[in-house]
Amino acid sequence: MNMTNARLARPLAVFALCVLAVLPPASCRFMQRGSPARLDLPGEGSNAGLTVAARFAAPGDDVPGFFLKLMPDSGVAAVRVAIRNDGTAPLVIYSANGLKTGPGFEGFALSMNGNTYLPLHPKDVVARLVGAKKAGRYVRHGVLGYVLSTFVAPVAVYFIYNDVDVGRFYRPLFNRSFYPALEDGMFEPVRIEPKQEVSAYLYFALPKKARNESCDLLVRACAPVETHYSLKGSDFRFSRDELPLASDLSGAAGGLEPGEPPHQVNSCDAPYGFIFALGENMRSLGQGLYFSRVRSLNPASDSLWTLVAPVSAKSAVIADASCIGSLAACAVNFKSKSKVYFVQCGEAPGVFEERNFSRSVRRVFLHTGGAFVVTDDGVCHPFDGVSHTWGRGVKLGTDVEDTGLIGGRLFAFLKNATINVFGASGDAPFAFLERRSLRHRANEIVGLLEGDVVLLERGKATRGDTISIFDAGARAVKFRRALPGKVSAACSDGSSLLMQFEEGTLVRVVRGPLSTLDVTEAGYLPFRARTLKSAPHGFLAVGGSGAFAVGSIGSVTPGSGGAVEVTVKVQ
Repeated sequence: MNMTNARLARPLAVFALCVLAVLPPASCRFMQRGSPARLDLPGEGSNAGLTVAARFAAPGDDVPGFFLKLMPDSGVAAVRVAIRNDGTAPLVIYSANGLKTGPGFEGFALSMNGNTYLPLHPKDVVARLVGAKKAGRYVRHGVLGYVLSTFVAPVAVYFIYNDVDVGRFYRPLFNRSFYPALEDGMFEPVRIEPKQEVSAYLYFALPKKARNESCDLLVRACAPVETHYSLKGSDFRFSRDELPLASDLSGAAGGLEPGEPPHQVNSCDAPYGFIFALGENMRSLGQGLYFSRVRSLNPASDSLWTLVAPVSAKSAVIADASCIGSLAACAVNFKSKSKVYFVQCGEAPGVFEERNFSRSVRRVFLHTGGAFVVTDDGVCHPFDGVSHTWGRGVKLGTDVEDTGLIGGRLFAFLKNATINVFGASGDAPFAFLERRSLRHRANEIVGLLEGDVVLLERGKATRGDTISIFDAGARAVKFRRALPGKVSAACSDGSSLLMQFEEGTLVRVVRGPLSTLDVTEAGYLPFRARTLKSAPHGFLAVGGSGAFAVGSIGSVTPGSGGAVEVTVKVQ
């Protein structure tokens, strides 16, 4: 190809890839003949307040050809559903997303020959059609991705091949799903306003020739879960209740011996610890960093918030918070620096120490002898609480993902799936003890669960996260469990794990027999929690903009405020 042709080919390639990126779903389907088959709802509403019609996809439907040709051979059937809300209040149809969450989450269930089938996620349908490996690797690219790919010819070719090979199945299935489908593998709930009608497709894994059998579709719609509280301020963060060092517990300098679990100690004198927030004109004190006792949170009043320090920078973000006894520490990151505030939260609250850092802070740990501050370059800075002096920083490793202070040991989890272990108590703190390799990289330390450490492994864009249970004494992972989606916030109270997924589901998980993680409670929050706190009889959750929920998980369980159930024949 000469230079002139090359100059002409590149703009044409850019144009072609951009068109491919923004093509509507109709461009990805096989051509079909005939007018679309109708699915009409009765003109009069049902007594239940919900009118439903359902049938299998049929010739003439405005759907891709593989709905009718390839899916039955793969054991998947597409069911077209039309629903109208004939009531006077909104209704929400939730999804269990593969979790054992209770009937309120099971928005659809198809019954046939005594068997019950729940809807498949479009991603699972694609995996059945093209294979799990191809489906797992496929990522929907935007226009910018296609434009940039034109400057690297092999990448452009791969993008085009991937869209032709996988995208032609992937995009129509996602776009025609009744539930809004997230790429990580979870469904978002569907809200139907009064008099609103929704029509789309559900996918079920059914035995072959299932359309010749009599099928019933159960539809369960619940009153929406509402939270009516909000807190003033932004960027909230509950403090982490620290475990005393091993030397604080027993006077020994050695810390944990291999195989010895750390002990869960309630070290805060204020039940549930403290909460920090960035606020403006809270208590008419102006912009700044504030704290409050968690037990004193009152959405109706900001009088219980105490000003820590003036903070006016728009780039300010609370990075971490820690407490032990009546002392708390809060790290705030700015655009080009960070600051850690040490706060006395007792009867005469106030800042007794603050420290500037040239790097962003990842973690701050309080203990009875002082504190450790870990910055994003992997350096740990020790603070002596007796002499109020800062020691020399110690490098914990390169590319540190997260650090944990557990039973007199400082664990640094690195991006290359290794851990560096340092002493953190006694006469020789920061003595390097050992290095261990893990099979999988841990991105975040959630807390303790029955003496073991809970690690969160963040999945790729198209995959859910994974929980690992790590034995700090043996320096090894006991077991791992894949999650159905991505976790937005998580915490632990020592005996249970509290997690919220990005689509809103809130679950409490405990250790079960045979290395299992069992869901004991499940609810739904209509906002994404910025920070979570587990309480003996419930939870507290705060969103980034101040949305606030508190109480038992049962109070936010779908169906607790009422539900409507309708069963129809699938034609």
